[in-house]
Amino acid sequence: MSSRLETTARWLATRHGVVVALVVVWSLHLTANAVHVIGDERGTELADSANQLDYVYQHVSGARNAGPRALWDELRAASVEWPPLAHFVLGVPGAMADASLAAVRIYNMLFFAVLLIGVYWCGRQAAGSAAGLLAAVLCSLMPAIYGASRQIGLDFPAAAMVALATGALMQATGFERPGRAAAAGLASGLAALARGQSLFFLVGTGAVELWRGLRGRARRVQVVLYAGLCGALVVVVSALWWWGKLGLILDTLRIHGDAGRLPLEGDPSLWGGIALYLGGLYRLTGLPLLVLLLAGVPGGLRLAGARRWDLLAWLLVPLLIHVALVVRNLRYVLPLLPVLPLLGSIGVLGWRERRARRAAVLALLLAGAVPWLLSVRHHDSLRDGLGRAAPLILGDRELNRPAGPDEVARAGAELAARLRPVASRGVALLMLRFERSRRYEETQMALSAQIRGHLPRLVVAHSGRRPTAWEERAMERATSRFVLVVKEAHRPVAARRLLAEVSPTGGALQLWELQPGSSWRPPLGP
Repeated sequence: MSSRLETTARWLATRHGVVVALVVVWSLHLTANAVHVIGDERGTELADSANQLDYVYQHVSGARNAGPRALWDELRAASVEWPPLAHFVLGVPGAMADASLAAVRIYNMLFFAVLLIGVYWCGRQAAGSAAGLLAAVLCSLMPAIYGASRQIGLDFPAAAMVALATGALMQATGFERPGRAAAAGLASGLAALARGQSLFFLVGTGAVELWRGLRGRARRVQVVLYAGLCGALVVVVSALWWWGKLGLILDTLRIHGDAGRLPLEGDPSLWGGIALYLGGLYRLTGLPLLVLLLAGVPGGLRLAGARRWDLLAWLLVPLLIHVALVVRNLRYVLPLLPVLPLLGSIGVLGWRERRARRAAVLALLLAGAVPWLLSVRHHDSLRDGLGRAAPLILGDRELNRPAGPDEVARAGAELAARLRPVASRGVALLMLRFERSRRYEETQMALSAQIRGHLPRLVVAHSGRRPTAWEERAMERATSRFVLVVKEAHRPVAARRLLAEVSPTGGALQLWELQPGSSWRPPLGP
């Protein structure tokens, strides 16, 4: 039995073994995510999910109504608050194939593949193929990782692209070769297109590699030149969307420095940030897995050699930046989670005692696999049990839509069924209107996303987004127009206008109305 395990371990460390293992792990997560998504029609529980789905369906609707040229319009949309890589990667398959909400969520598995490859790549460079493979598997079994992969957002794509870009920066080995420096710049630029804050997680590793190159055998002028090539490619690639958005960058930093502007998690003080991000790691990883990984971290720091500085920079630099920012949330640090399985795997695999090493690896795999298996279908039990320890599995309750995701999904299906006979005869325009206050804006966006999942060609317009060129043309050709209103009412509304009800929140009944035939159009914005 022992010899078989040793033979299997040696085969897994080969190139073919690694490929087969990563494909198997990815396939298992694909199956689990598909089962989870099929049994869960909500899709908009995490913060910003409704907004991100809105932009994903912009790509779907644009391609289906105006062709490939509309994709460029969406990539450069002037009023978008978030970079477009995730929207593009999820929206293009939706435009070409299935655009249902469940299918769009499963397309997240494209980023899951990138994450596995990136983490393995980092681990292989630090301590060999076995460490890279174990780290990739353990990272994929972290509740925050596979939980975020089942929802639409920017944090999970950013985590995947940061892992890939970090591997490319480590491969640059001191910026001594132009090809590797260019690859690092390309990967880092794409990470910035996934989420601007991705650069927080890369700047430390980039600085370590630059320092390594300046102190190495290569000429300093050559190192600086190739490092400049890397930086130039980051600017050129990210400029696809970030060009001309310096004001947006500064506004975002100001917002994240003001506790009154965004939902705040934890105490806004310096110690509050430290307590949130360090004390809250168990919520993202699961307590048993975190304890076992931490047991291997000291050995991992020793055995990683010079690469320890790359991994420490990946962990500490973004942590310090996020602690300095007042507006905080645990999901913001999702891209640094791979550092824990990397260091933990390196340390455990370096234990000299064979039995202890095997037992530790088995314990790590069980600590990750058991919650993962439970998370596939049993939503209620997770919400009451594991959901408290790792809220990103199903979404943090405090960040849910006011109406609740179950009711939004049901109402979306009903409204789509009523719209379908009209929407199938030409270009249908759905316009969003906010009454009195924007308190229920996210509810309305979530409802809009549910409707678009059923009617992917539907064109949606609202005052918060400047229409693109293809949307302007679609508005002019629209054969039917509807205004979707979400408002709060304290007394009943005529039954003929009421399409859906939601359980009362704070003693007020939320009503969704659909007004047909309106000629209202959103303003063009600033």
